[in-house]
Amino acid sequence: MALSSCAGFFAAMGKAGGGRNELDPRFVSKFSIFNVTVPCDETVRHIYRSTLAGHTGNFAEEIRTIVPVIVEATLGLYKVRHSTV
Repeated sequence: MALSSCAGFFAAMGKAGGGRNELDPRFVSKFSIFNVTVPCDETVRHIYRSTLAGHTGNFAEEIRTIVPVIVEATLGLYKVRHSTV
C-alpha cells in the first residue's frame, strides 16, 4: 500500500473589503502564492504562433502558411466568447 502526501489545489481570493477580511500572515505563510498577470495580445499571438509553427513544421506548405490565420481566428473566437460571459 502506497501513501502519497502530495495533495494540491488551487484557490483564488480578492483583496480585503466588501465583506472579505485580511488573512493572518502566519496562515498565509503555509501556502505558496503566485501572481500571474494576463499577457498582452501580441505576446499571446507570439506564443501560439511559435507553438503551432513548431508542431506543423513537417506538414505541407499549405498548412504551415495558415498558422497565423488559425491563431487569429482562435483568439478572435476567444475574445468574442469572453466578452459575452
